[in-house]
Amino acid sequence: MRSKLFLLFFLFPLASSGQTVPASSAYDISTIDMLSPSPHLFQEKSARAYGTNGSPYVFEDFRIGNIFYANQMRVDGKLLNYDCHNNQLVYSDGKAAYLLDSRNIDYIQIILGEQRSKVFEQVFLEDLKQRVFVEVLYNEKSVLYKRYFKDFQKADYGGAYSQDRRYDEYHDRHSYYIKTADSDLQLMKPKKKSVLEVMDTDGNELEKYIKQEKINLKSDEGLVQLIRYYDSL
Repeated sequence: MRSKLFLLFFLFPLASSGQTVPASSAYDISTIDMLSPSPHLFQEKSARAYGTNGSPYVFEDFRIGNIFYANQMRVDGKLLNYDCHNNQLVYSDGKAAYLLDSRNIDYIQIILGEQRSKVFEQVFLEDLKQRVFVEVLYNEKSVLYKRYFKDFQKADYGGAYSQDRRYDEYHDRHSYYIKTADSDLQLMKPKKKSVLEVMDTDGNELEKYIKQEKINLKSDEGLVQLIRYYDSL
């Protein structure tokens, strides 16, 4: 028997600089029977597997979020998480978790607290040859994305050459992608050489700014500060 789930309405402004989703007026509130039988929607195991350190999820717990669809429909107030190891968006009804068909989703907005949220946009990454959800760190003239992913290591113990690793383990990883007014979306390593090559400018303005402001290129905040300056040139 289908269980009709009605929407909770949450209106949270985005606090993080540069993180934007389409204006609410561009998306109509919709009710969706999120548990309707579908080949792309099926019950999934708990986020915390026994005998495993870490999880494939970006967030430790499921969080309230809003979903923005390509057909301009919006679903608000659902418990969501992103399995970045398998590139799957997951919905919870509070008892069980379910995989969502994300083919027609443009954005998801994850609420972190009062006036705080993270926005993930689904984009095609040429180097991976697939569409994935990436966090929007900055979105003005240029756009900066952060991709979350996980390395997975199986338990390895008991043999003569084992590493005595008693648990399966997920390890957090991330990478950055940038799209400027003059270039398509591309991978950008958080190193000065890569940054300067990707954001090609005349003269040494960026290099001077990095040195003068002591920009930490390995931090989200440092990269956003640098790209904001780049956009101002």
